[in-house]
Amino acid sequence: MVNYSFDKWRLQPTSPVTGETAGADLPITWENSRDAEIDVPYQVKGDYTISAFNVLNYLTSLGKDHNCGHYDDREGKPVTAKDCDVRGAYSEDAFRDQERKIVNAINGLDADVIALSEIENGYATTGDKSKRDNALNHLVDELNKAGGNWKAVASPKDLPVKGDAIRTAFIYDPDRVTPVGESRIFTDDRFTGTAREPLAQEFAPVTSPGQRDDAKESFVAVANHFKSKGSVAKGDKDAGDGQGNNPNVRNSQAQAVLDHLSKQEDWKDKATFVMGDLNTYTHETPLETFRTAGYTVPAEDFGASASYQFDGLLGSLDHVLANKVAAGKLQDAQVWDINSDEAVAFEYSRRHANVVDFYDDSPFRSSDHDPVKVGFRLDGADDSDGSDNANGSDNTNEQPGTDPDTKPGETPSETPGETPGDNQGGETPGNEPNDKPGSKPGTKPSLPSQSRNAKSVLSAALPLLGGLGIGAAILGLLPLFNNSDDAAHRAAVEHYVADSLKGRTPASFHGFIDGVARTVAQLSSGLSFWDFLRKN
Repeated sequence: MVNYSFDKWRLQPTSPVTGETAGADLPITWENSRDAEIDVPYQVKGDYTISAFNVLNYLTSLGKDHNCGHYDDREGKPVTAKDCDVRGAYSEDAFRDQERKIVNAINGLDADVIALSEIENGYATTGDKSKRDNALNHLVDELNKAGGNWKAVASPKDLPVKGDAIRTAFIYDPDRVTPVGESRIFTDDRFTGTAREPLAQEFAPVTSPGQRDDAKESFVAVANHFKSKGSVAKGDKDAGDGQGNNPNVRNSQAQAVLDHLSKQEDWKDKATFVMGDLNTYTHETPLETFRTAGYTVPAEDFGASASYQFDGLLGSLDHVLANKVAAGKLQDAQVWDINSDEAVAFEYSRRHANVVDFYDDSPFRSSDHDPVKVGFRLDGADDSDGSDNANGSDNTNEQPGTDPDTKPGETPSETPGETPGDNQGGETPGNEPNDKPGSKPGTKPSLPSQSRNAKSVLSAALPLLGGLGIGAAILGLLPLFNNSDDAAHRAAVEHYVADSLKGRTPASFHGFIDGVARTVAQLSSGLSFWDFLRKN
């Protein structure tokens, strides 16, 4: 039986349901989706990967040390802080619960660069500039103790503003990339008092830790955390258009990011990713501002799921956006569904809120936002796009995709672990096999030296594909590769053909391109065309 009351449908069991009721006798059924989800980050295809993750007010400064109020568990024990600048865990025990889950989530992401939001700004919480990176460095230490391989991007030497108690930050895998120059903080009145200043950093591939690979181009990442839909800032109330509070404030912050990027002359032709918790759903005004400036939404193009849930409705507040140069290098984008779909009962802030202790150390419900991960390639240093106004207004690279958002802008509720009335909008709380999707280049087979020129020739020949037909194109490509019956050779040929084609075609064609790449690879192994047809 179901009934409708107080604007909700409710299930009314026809027999008593208690903690002792056998699963077979329950009026509902469900399945465990966690096992299938845990390996999703390793399935994201890409020579390089970048991710954005909101870490749920991760502060090493505890509420108990700052005379904060607190949200309590069912026994009256303080768990999370409230009514003060410090937010997040109140006690050491609660912080350790939070940290274990965050550490497992970040290490499980397996990205080359991660933009973090809602991590402590030690300058703001202590008043000491030298402590701005304390929480970030502590997190990196814990990540590495747990088997990770991370370094933190340091704050610039000259800090333009103190900022809010939480900030944005970057961590990176030093075996994969290295920072180029100092990080840059975009200081602007459009962020002051309402959001966190964006943090920008250039990264370059490495040949070994700390040794830049000068043969490959670099890229730029900008970490953001825009004003939330909660408390009203600058009188920007909900206009009833579905965007919630502060849509104009967020839109001005989007424009501020674009304005600052346009002033970075050394970055104007580089692949650039604007990322983080933008507190903006996929078709709200701020993202349209980025689209007008030539940015695309990779998660939309690749049909990724939503990153946030509010009141049973799903949408994406967290994004990795790609400028015109970066859009031509995209290989994949996915959302790791470990948080927003999970019950809040599994969050560290709700531990002992129930008679049953649901807490575990897994990454599930480590935050209220899901991480976004994007895969991309980097060309040779002389092969980059080089087009003018890479962060400009041309939107020719936008591809159609599936809109993951079904949820209008809602006002987040003030629940334990959140920060009520916060005008800053602070929300609460290996080596893979060579043929595994998402493997990094270090685990992929290399192309034999006599065939390495094939990729550049293939790229030049791509315009002929439409006119000649795919069958003729396959046969025409074979002479570019040295025939070999070696399995590693075939795998390398398949990898290079697929990468060359995918960078120039919509995501909807990528499955077809994988088949083309396999065909070229098998034919390059010495099979005759008719043997290939019989084999397949």
